[in-house]
Amino acid sequence: YRCIMKNKKGFISITVVYSFFLVFLMMLLSITASYVNNRMLLKTMKDDVKTSLGYNMSGYLIDNYQSLKMNYHTNMLANGANDGSYRFSGTNPDNYVCFGPGATKKGITCPDNNLYRIIGVFDKQVKLIKKTSVGKKAWDGSNANTWVGSTIYTYLNGEYLTSLTSTWSNKITTTSWQVGGMTEENGKTANPSKVYTYEVGPNKANVTSTSKIGLIYVSDYGFAASPNNWTNLLQNYGDSNITSSNWLYGGSIHVNEWTISRNSGNNISVFWINNGLLWGSYFARDNLAIRPSFYLESSVELNGGTGKATDPYRIK
Repeated sequence: YRCIMKNKKGFISITVVYSFFLVFLMMLLSITASYVNNRMLLKTMKDDVKTSLGYNMSGYLIDNYQSLKMNYHTNMLANGANDGSYRFSGTNPDNYVCFGPGATKKGITCPDNNLYRIIGVFDKQVKLIKKTSVGKKAWDGSNANTWVGSTIYTYLNGEYLTSLTSTWSNKITTTSWQVGGMTEENGKTANPSKVYTYEVGPNKANVTSTSKIGLIYVSDYGFAASPNNWTNLLQNYGDSNITSSNWLYGGSIHVNEWTISRNSGNNISVFWINNGLLWGSYFARDNLAIRPSFYLESSVELNGGTGKATDPYRIK
């Protein structure tokens, strides 16, 4: 009898322990499920808010510049522009944008004609350049290197801008472009940071043009190379080791490409890119490739995409 009672007590004790364990386990599972559910609800709420409010494009690039491998050009960045800009550099960064009629449609391949690439963020405005050339044209048919009123200025801010339709042209901000240029010596025998000072920095000629569409600066091309090349003089940028690390270099696709910078040493020549070499003595009347460049309004919002060529950023 005592043996039976003892076994009974042992059985009851074990049962009580297991009961408490099962109750504790159920409570733990309930808490865990509740936590996971709340996390999912919070994520859904964040996604809903993000979708409804949109994500400012320039803000996204600035917030994620390190993971996107952009360079922040402050005085802490060796040989940089020191202008507070965020720029893409290197071989082939994920900086593609689909821009133009029909470009917002998700799941539809972006036409090559609508592909642009991000040069960087300047004063909270995203600067783009068209991936492909719009054809070869004279910088100016009368062989003058004054930007305002030139053949290329008129085309870009007339026919080309109109072709984008008002929906998209309204997303482009009106910009004050520095178009005073620099001498051939300053343009060729200096590194990108020095050239930047002559084009748009403290040593600029301070000749401006207010318009929506322009072309790249010589310094834009220089800083698009990997940072280890920023100490090189631009006249040496034709070296294959440099061109292979420069996403803005178009290779055989855009050989002989115009920039917006004039040779201020005369009134007939403009800087251009030829196999990576920059010159200031090419006549403005000659036909070279054109890749339009412009700044987006700071209010432009993202609508998906990862920046890859196969999945470019979409604009809301």
